[in-house]
Amino acid sequence: MSNNNFSKKYNRLLEFSTIIVISIFALLLFVEYQLQTKAKAEQLRLQFEHRVSELDNFLRRVSNQTVFLKQQAEYWFSFPQENISNQLFHATLIEKDLNLQNTHELNISGQLSFVLKTTVEMLEKITAAYYLSNTGFMWIYPQPLEIISKIYENLTPEFQKNYFWTNAYYDETNKALMVSCTSPIYEKLPDDQMIFRGMVGIDMSVDILNSFMLKLNDQQGSLALINENHQLIGYQGLVSSQHILAKPAQRAVPSEYSKEFELMLQDQPLKLHYFGDYQVYYQKLKFAPWKVIFLDRPQTLTHFLFEQGGLLFSTLLLILGLLLLFVDRLIRHYFVSPANRLVEYIEKESKSPHPINIPEVPISWKRWFEIIGESFQTNRNYTRQLELKVQERSASLKQKNKALGDALKTQKEMQAQLIHSEKMASLGMLTAGIAHEIKNPLNFISNFAELSNESLLELKQQPNDLESIFDDLEIYITKIQEHAKRADGIIKSMLLHSRGSDTERTPTNINELLHEYAQLAYHGMRAKDVNFYVSIEEHYDQAIKPLKVISQDLSRVFLNLINNACYSVNQKSITKGKGFTPIVRLTTHNKDNKIEIQIWDNGMGIPEDKQKKILEPFFTTKPPGEGTGLGLSMSYDIIVSGHQGEFLVTSQPDEYAEFILTLPKTNH
Repeated sequence: MSNNNFSKKYNRLLEFSTIIVISIFALLLFVEYQLQTKAKAEQLRLQFEHRVSELDNFLRRVSNQTVFLKQQAEYWFSFPQENISNQLFHATLIEKDLNLQNTHELNISGQLSFVLKTTVEMLEKITAAYYLSNTGFMWIYPQPLEIISKIYENLTPEFQKNYFWTNAYYDETNKALMVSCTSPIYEKLPDDQMIFRGMVGIDMSVDILNSFMLKLNDQQGSLALINENHQLIGYQGLVSSQHILAKPAQRAVPSEYSKEFELMLQDQPLKLHYFGDYQVYYQKLKFAPWKVIFLDRPQTLTHFLFEQGGLLFSTLLLILGLLLLFVDRLIRHYFVSPANRLVEYIEKESKSPHPINIPEVPISWKRWFEIIGESFQTNRNYTRQLELKVQERSASLKQKNKALGDALKTQKEMQAQLIHSEKMASLGMLTAGIAHEIKNPLNFISNFAELSNESLLELKQQPNDLESIFDDLEIYITKIQEHAKRADGIIKSMLLHSRGSDTERTPTNINELLHEYAQLAYHGMRAKDVNFYVSIEEHYDQAIKPLKVISQDLSRVFLNLINNACYSVNQKSITKGKGFTPIVRLTTHNKDNKIEIQIWDNGMGIPEDKQKKILEPFFTTKPPGEGTGLGLSMSYDIIVSGHQGEFLVTSQPDEYAEFILTLPKTNH
């Protein structure tokens, strides 16, 4: 390492340290920004909920008073007309030159006048309270001089509904944009029939609603109020009672977010949505079919830095820079320069076969140079001694290496012979099964060949029936080809099984491969023991598509595991007698990115002390001479190493044993 390299490394270390310190400071500043932003958002949410609660309380009082007016009117309608005449009220009307007859509406208005007056005085913010009959007569308080005849268009209140809120409308009398809380009045006749007699209601201008829509916190937290028909009926600076028409609800947000706004209103209340830099959510009111919208643009990180934490950040950064510069000067003077000389001294000592003179250095560093010089000299002495010993042992090691090489070669040859023996043993087990499997298609071929000969003889004897005979011959030849292909496939499978492992992966139907080798294993066991019987239950997931695998390797795994299962249930059957039903269950499952193969048997199981060793090479639970101990070890390597899968074993002694194989669908 040269002096220049050492300086470069030191400079990099200093730069890295500076970056780390600045990064930590910036991270802390960002965390503080996030915490403050979250705290402000939570504070605004609480203020929003409080404001919604205030508005709901006001609307509750209005709706309750509207229902009270309805109850009072229906109460007076239940009395006969002659019993509710109000002479004092009539005299007042005559003095004011209002030429009205003593109608039923006037009587009801007289009885309700005090209640209407009390309603307006009690609910300070409302504009007016009124009674409107079904004939169009209206009595309004606090404007008793203007008794008018007016019919509301499309007045179809729901039967027996307590109250409802109207859309925003422009009231010509008050010259203001208004909303009303109204309630229908019904008279109950002696036959219990309900007749619509009119309505009572409470009017309020949108300015009253605007008073609840003030910003929550200075310049943050704008509020908007919309009704069920998406009219904007409350928004500071955008909604006023002087307007003739109500604005659409979309005006509450910037125009480019109109679609997002509509989707938000269909989402659940108080769920936060982001419209660009804006945070938006809403809450439903309990006593009106309206929604209060919260719209806010949180402060940005730049604003936070330069408006609130900018001065502190700049000051700390300047102090940090000066501190790092001062520390750099001290380190260079008292450490870097002497360390550079020490590095140069070490480099020269390491390359020289003789001691190097110590350069001029501060006294505090001189002892380090002396220690290093002594260490190098001691190392030179040890090196000379080691070279002699190495030369002496080299000859001995060559002889030992030759002996170890010969032993290793012998061991590999023995392992190859054992693996070959295992393959031949499994092939021997297959022979009887293959003979049984190939016998069926050969019998079919022979039978259909005889039928073909008979058809040819028939053709010679009855040449007129050509079409029928040719149809039969076509069927026989097709069957011969079909079973010939079946026999050819069995022979090819046997040849593949007997060959060495091939690393080429080919698309393979796992269900068919498992079924085929289950049959071969079963008939192989039957050939060895005619009394052998096992019930093979097969549950294959038909959704499994052909998988790219090394089919001859996978067939060895299936054959080995099914042979072991058959052997285990056979041993248990001998022990338990006729009361035991041997079962081997084969199951496949199609999963997201893999397939799972389960081979289960109710045989002898695997003892707990042997389950951990079952996959080790040359370990077997079978009696001497009946197993090599390589079958499960080879199967494990084929699944895990060859196919990047999983090989799991579960067992309960004397109950069952299960092998679970997992193969990934993605090729590696």
